[in-house]
Amino acid sequence: MKKRFAVGFLAVLFLFQGAAWGADKVTLRLNWNVYGEHAAFFYGLEKGFYKEEGIDLTIGTSQGSGQTVKLIGTKNDPFGYADAATVAKHISEGMEVKMLAVMLQTNPQCVITWADKHPLKKPQDIKGLSFSFVAGDSLHQLWPAILAGAGLKEADVKTVFAPSGPTKIQLMLQGKVDGTPGYMTMQPYLLERESGRKTSTLMFSEFGVNTMSQGILVHAEMLQKNPDLIRRFMRATQKSWSEAAKNLEAAVAAHVKANPKEDVPFTRYTFSKTLDVLTTPNSKGKPLGWMAKEDWEQTLTVLEKYGGMKGRKATEVHYTNEFLQ
Repeated sequence: MKKRFAVGFLAVLFLFQGAAWGADKVTLRLNWNVYGEHAAFFYGLEKGFYKEEGIDLTIGTSQGSGQTVKLIGTKNDPFGYADAATVAKHISEGMEVKMLAVMLQTNPQCVITWADKHPLKKPQDIKGLSFSFVAGDSLHQLWPAILAGAGLKEADVKTVFAPSGPTKIQLMLQGKVDGTPGYMTMQPYLLERESGRKTSTLMFSEFGVNTMSQGILVHAEMLQKNPDLIRRFMRATQKSWSEAAKNLEAAVAAHVKANPKEDVPFTRYTFSKTLDVLTTPNSKGKPLGWMAKEDWEQTLTVLEKYGGMKGRKATEVHYTNEFLQ
């Protein structure tokens, strides 16, 4: 009896170890250094959601979505997390990548002012104000679309250029400009923390300008070569995000545990704001990450008109919902 039990135990142990040894070693390349928006991935790691799918996941950083897309396009990493607009631009230049899901479907870009001086209630409220920009970045490129959405001309607002993102924020803190465009998930918190004042914001989408933001991408070749891995990865990723949304504090704790230099209050703010932009009216009620053709077409139209994108490809080239459930 004991011998039979021992043999059975060893067989189970062997199967368990075999499953662990057979896990696919996979990297996910983020869109930047680690910050609160990424909390769901670290929550999924801690809870073992990727391991349940036979995936040994390593999360890597980058210096921006552009670098991430290039790393996926050159097959350096199997999975990337990057901005959909940046992906579209690279596809227009011939890169063979495809989006599997977009997590941030309402772009978190926004216009920020001080609530006690220039509260923003409607797009036209930016008239006569001054704003700081970094020349050529995505926020600056979309500014003509913002003005058009408000029914304003370039001369109706004052533009002040800064050499970097931090300097742009400092100009607002120093009172040298009335406001600045930024990201709802980050800059309002930082401005309020540094100043002790309240900010007022209007999302770019409230100006009628929405380009889909961060999501998962792969090299197009992987769709044919390893669809099973894609399906398992996306299943774990959807579970990570949906469970993190239900357990925000636990997700924040998992994120900070994995990244001890991260600030708990800032992570909480960033991730909670991230959860506010997971859908659009076109994707509401669909599986997490599901992309609507209408949202992709608007993204491509904005990029073509204001973002300097040339060689626009057919809408269906950019994405697939095949691996979502």
